[in-house]
Amino acid sequence: MMGETSSTHLSRREWRRQSTWRRFLPKTSWKSVLYLSLFTAVSLLAAFGTVVGIGARTAQDSTFYSGISEVSLSSPADAPKTGTSGSEKSSKVMTASYYGKDFAGLPTASGPAFDPNKLTAAHKKLPLGTKLLVEHKGKSVRVVVNDRGPYIKGRQLDLSRAAAEEIDLIEPSFAKVQVTKQ
Repeated sequence: MMGETSSTHLSRREWRRQSTWRRFLPKTSWKSVLYLSLFTAVSLLAAFGTVVGIGARTAQDSTFYSGISEVSLSSPADAPKTGTSGSEKSSKVMTASYYGKDFAGLPTASGPAFDPNKLTAAHKKLPLGTKLLVEHKGKSVRVVVNDRGPYIKGRQLDLSRAAAEEIDLIEPSFAKVQVTKQ
């Protein structure tokens, strides 16, 4: 039976054409390899993700506000004195701008469509639904964070047109404002 070859025997040419993992794991299906790869990737991310800053973040993990210079406030005694009631946690100076009619009707990060006539704001890291008191030129407005942004370098807060009008931010289009978390 010299001329017969078994069904598992491959010619040299066929053997070279096969991928490497098929040569060494002939009974392993591609699904098993895919599942193993995904499991390995998820395991590595779970183990090392928080070390490199990829893991899930909570409000307790991050600093109070994002911005050019971030400040972490550990207690109310560390908060800057603003002359307001003690129930407010802290305040920070941010560069704010406004976004208006071009974005009207587009969905926000919280779900509903953007309405420039409502008192809302966008921030990159504050939890959606956070209430803020924004002060500029002696005027103030209370807004709710319902979107993510701004995506312009050096700006930390985007206000709706209605909120910007309340504090006279329309003319300069962006300015430093005092922001207090409510």
